[in-house]
Amino acid sequence: VTVTSLGGQASVLSTEYMVEHILKNTQSDQTFFVFSVVDYDPSGWIVESNFIDLLKDQGLKTIESTTLIHPRHYSEEELLLNRYEIPSGKKADTINERWFDATGGIGGELYGLEAESLPIERLLDLVEREMERLRIRS
Repeated sequence: VTVTSLGGQASVLSTEYMVEHILKNTQSDQTFFVFSVVDYDPSGWIVESNFIDLLKDQGLKTIESTTLIHPRHYSEEELLLNRYEIPSGKKADTINERWFDATGGIGGELYGLEAESLPIERLLDLVEREMERLRIRS
């Protein structure tokens, strides 16, 4: 298990070093699993997508990604309390449309969620369940 904190867009150099470290301990032709904790919005979607692209560029061929910050992990009340309207504008509208087409937003509307809005206990439980799912799968 390798954990990395990006703090925004991933650095190519940091990703290169991380993949080099991973490949010292495993084979590049296996499936790698990424669990992301990014904002559920166009910006978070881009950060996650770019990071996965960097991992592939550095030699990790098969990657399965799981986004942990997702409306399905919230109650209706939590969604109403934590959602925010996605800002629009000339440059943002195309990205917003692509993100909305890929995700459906929240309840079919252009709303997002900050990663910090998911209670930490629930996030840890999600990670534990996903890890268990992978253990059973192998």
